[in-house]
Amino acid sequence: MPDGYKFSYAAAAMASLKQLPDPAKLIFLELQPEFTANPRKYPERMTTIDEEAGIYMYQHPRPNLQITYKIDEKNKCVDFRHFVLANFSVKETLFISYSHADADWLQKIKKFLSNLEQQGVVKILDDEQLQAGEEWRPQIVALLDSAKAAMLLVSQDFLASKFIRESELPVLLKEAQAKGKKIFWVHIKPSTVFDDCPQITAFQSPQKDPKTPLSRLSEPEQDAALVEISRTLSSAISLH
Repeated sequence: MPDGYKFSYAAAAMASLKQLPDPAKLIFLELQPEFTANPRKYPERMTTIDEEAGIYMYQHPRPNLQITYKIDEKNKCVDFRHFVLANFSVKETLFISYSHADADWLQKIKKFLSNLEQQGVVKILDDEQLQAGEEWRPQIVALLDSAKAAMLLVSQDFLASKFIRESELPVLLKEAQAKGKKIFWVHIKPSTVFDDCPQITAFQSPQKDPKTPLSRLSEPEQDAALVEISRTLSSAISLH
């Protein structure tokens, strides 16, 4: 149609489309004419990934098919970037947001939460689940959207992270307000969170004394605190 858009596929889109099960492929084939007629037809299903670059993610309600695409207004083209059929249940996932400078703390905390995964209480998600060779931003958005709850590992590196500040945290805060997504936070290293970030400290911390960062405790005290955090999360998340 003359006022419609052309379409194209990035290499990652072609690869991920081939991996979809046939029913999901059929859903996309039904949607494609709608995308090329009006790529903004379903604003309530769209998440902005990069407004300046015109990159968005569409989320289909059933099945949970997520389509990342770029709208090129100059050339009137929809460029499909990535497809994924999210197979995590919203009721079983806890997303951990952290600074890569604190990767050692991520591993330590995941070790103490592993019992919750083994018991089937929760599935832990973080950016270690990203697929190599694919665009990471759409995958992060998918992980954030899929999680029933989130836990923030707060340090000064966390607070200073541009990506966390501009991409992860706004999405989590919005979904906490709009969808009731549960947000928890753990103070892992000294930071200005109590001075500068009331939007974080307003949420519950499973930490007995969040004003004392875990890094200031002795190793046995850290272990005891992490055991308590695991127990508190098991009760507080109430995923089942």
